[in-house]
Amino acid sequence: MKFQRSLILTSILAGLIGCHDNDKVKKPIPLEPSTPLVTLTGKVADGYIENALVCIDKNNNSVCDNDEPQAITDAQGTFTIPSLTQETIDSFPLVAEISENSKDTDTGDNFPSSLTFTAPSGYIFISPVTTMVQHLIELGDDKSAAEQTIQEKLSTDIHPNKDYIAVENDETKEQSIRDDAKSLHSTAFIWTQLHISSRLKVFISQNLQELCSTS
Repeated sequence: MKFQRSLILTSILAGLIGCHDNDKVKKPIPLEPSTPLVTLTGKVADGYIENALVCIDKNNNSVCDNDEPQAITDAQGTFTIPSLTQETIDSFPLVAEISENSKDTDTGDNFPSSLTFTAPSGYIFISPVTTMVQHLIELGDDKSAAEQTIQEKLSTDIHPNKDYIAVENDETKEQSIRDDAKSLHSTAFIWTQLHISSRLKVFISQNLQELCSTS
C-alpha cells in the first residue's frame, strides 16, 4: 500500500515538474527593441556631379575610408546610403571625394584634378557652400552660427543645405529667389574652378621641382 502511494506521489511530482519545465520553455524571451534603420539620399553639386564618392565621415578625417558607409553619385548627382541609424546621420559630417573620373554636369567634362567637398552632419546637400560651413564648424563655430556667417558673406537667403540648382530651375518660385539661387550656383562653380586651379598649380610646381632636381 505504502509502495503504491509512493508511486502515485512520484508520478504527481514528476507531472508537476514536467509542467513547470514546459512552462519555462514556452515563456517568450523578451527582445531588445531594434533601432530602426533609414536611408540617406542627397545630392553633390557645384553643378550636379556624377561619380563622386560620398561617405559618412565617422572618424572626422575628411576622407572616405573603406569601413565607412558610402555610395557613388549617379548622373544627377544623387547618392543613396542605406541601413543607417538616425543617430549616425545626425552625428557625423559628410564627405564627397571628387576625382578625375567624376563629371560636372554643368560642363559635361570630367574634373582635371581631385578635390573634396564636405557638409555638416544632418545635411543632404554637399557643395562648395556646405564645405565653407563645415570649415567654420571645424574652426569652432556651432552649426547655426556657421550657416548664418556663410549666408551673410555670400549675400544669399538660400540655406546652405538647400539644392540651389533645383531652386534655380523651379518655375513656381519667385524670380528673385531663382536669381538668388542662380547667383549661388555661379559662386559654387567659381569656388570649384579656383580650387582646381590652385591644386593644378601645386601639382605643376611639384613636378617642375622634381624635373629640376633630376636634371
